[in-house]
Amino acid sequence: MDFIDEMKTLSARIPEQFKHVKTEEATKNALILPFIRTLGYDHSNLREVVPEYTCDFAEKQGKKVDYAIMKDGKPFMLFECKFARDDLQDKHAAQLYHYFPATDARFAVLTDGVVYKFYTDLEKSNIMDEKPFLEFDVRDVDKITVEELKAYGKESSVGIDELHKRANELKYSKKVKEFFEEQLDSPSDDFVNFFIEQVSGKKAKKIKNELNGITRDALKEVIAKKGKPVPPPPPPVIDIGDGVIGIKEVQLEFWDGFKAYVQSTSTSLKLTQKTRPQSWYAINLKGQKAQIYLSINTQSNVLTCEIYISNSKELYNELSKYKDEIEGELNEELKWKELPTKNASRIEISKDGDIRDPGERKEQFKWLKTQAELFQEVFPKYSK
Repeated sequence: MDFIDEMKTLSARIPEQFKHVKTEEATKNALILPFIRTLGYDHSNLREVVPEYTCDFAEKQGKKVDYAIMKDGKPFMLFECKFARDDLQDKHAAQLYHYFPATDARFAVLTDGVVYKFYTDLEKSNIMDEKPFLEFDVRDVDKITVEELKAYGKESSVGIDELHKRANELKYSKKVKEFFEEQLDSPSDDFVNFFIEQVSGKKAKKIKNELNGITRDALKEVIAKKGKPVPPPPPPVIDIGDGVIGIKEVQLEFWDGFKAYVQSTSTSLKLTQKTRPQSWYAINLKGQKAQIYLSINTQSNVLTCEIYISNSKELYNELSKYKDEIEGELNEELKWKELPTKNASRIEISKDGDIRDPGERKEQFKWLKTQAELFQEVFPKYSK
């Protein structure tokens, strides 16, 4: 059974189970453990799921989190469980804030078996964020959320750094949606002025209150035409020969082709990640706090190979000490991007390349493969 079908099955059984849940222990057994099993983890195997996992920290000893999901002998994700009939709120994550930095886990989940809130450390390394980057009701899970959850499953090949990157994207996507919902209910002056200036060319202060209502109602009417959500706009399309193909399809086709090309040649690269319809493809660097990221930009027609360091300025600074030696070995001048206002850093090389031209694909695959192999060989020499 596919993961999406397993999630549908779980989602369908939760309402009936919920009726009979009377305690927190029943919540765990009837609602939460089935979710953990759906992710592929065997709750009866202590190498995969450890109940009452000890999380000692400075102020208190012997404190335990309800479950720790284990990978490679270390906690990967912590679960703090609450009674299903409680009103789950962010304040219930208080214990997780203490547990999180006391373990190697990079992800934490607060749940009552119905609502799930996923947290990580996007704001400050090893300090759990106050707000979740992903929140959903298991009784009504959309396809996008299911795809994200799949990345946290036992069989997933998605690395920690990529999960962290995707969490960051979800965080900002959530903020944009929340902002837009707020504006639809009670539009701010700046929000109203933006639309008014588009249609009139100037601000209209005298009838501000009226304009607030007009803007709010107009947007709601457009979005909820006849009580139904307006379907999202079609994805961008690209002309290829005599036909047209969506950009996501182009990206997936490109990475499928790249992976097949690499695997048909002699290479040291380990392509474990599943190809996805996105602009990048990640390759893990064994024993490193970094990944090789290959990316394609269909607007500027640029291919890029980079060392992506998600959360270690120390590693970036260590590598930058050997800038001349690294560029000498690669025989290339790299772009060194410390990104001081962000946790991440990048070291990259780019070349022009239009992935929409099938005739250029083999040469593009060859260049990306060659650069990735060189990066994999050279950079680990200069990091402790």
